[in-house]
Amino acid sequence: MEGHVAKIVSVTKLTHNIKSFKIEKPVGFEFEPGQAVDLAINRPRWESEARPFSFTNTPSDHDLEFVIKSYRDHQGVTNLFDALKRDETIFLGKPFSSYSYKGPGLFLAGGTGITPFLSILRQLNRSGRPLGNRLLWATVTEHDTFYEKELGDLLDSGYSTVVGPIKQSALRKVLKPDTDWVYICGPEKFVAAQVQMVTELGVPSEKILVAEE
Repeated sequence: MEGHVAKIVSVTKLTHNIKSFKIEKPVGFEFEPGQAVDLAINRPRWESEARPFSFTNTPSDHDLEFVIKSYRDHQGVTNLFDALKRDETIFLGKPFSSYSYKGPGLFLAGGTGITPFLSILRQLNRSGRPLGNRLLWATVTEHDTFYEKELGDLLDSGYSTVVGPIKQSALRKVLKPDTDWVYICGPEKFVAAQVQMVTELGVPSEKILVAEE
């Protein structure tokens, strides 16, 4: 895999199967909030097995951060990430667009689909721009969330979680279809369901931004 070789500077457990990996930022490396990058493990036979992950930090941070969920019932890339330790190295590709912030609105996240939103919301807070944003985060169980205190600080009363699927009744309470941009990220079925519901509630297609995680 072409790109930078970067060292892991810290690994932090966030939930039973999700960890934060802070990576040494290469000199001159730049990205925009909402972007993603291909990562590959620097081990024999795995250098070519790159997978896309979203940045969760802001561009001005000293290190890069990625929040990665491990599927321990599969002998795959995320399972190997789960075993990585500080000072090991990974391959870091070139950033590519996933999202760009267009304006205030509603963020709909399914599981680790929240990762690109973290970078965007952190950057908005750091730049001092008025937010006016809301976040609805769907998880499988109440134990699958992380950074909740920070999200509460970033969004105040605009942050809430849902265990299980997000229903249209929940969307009605937080969506402003006439003015909102809607940002959706999560598994394929989650994304499809949210697009259908916000469209039915009156959000024009050009104001719905989607990505799968």
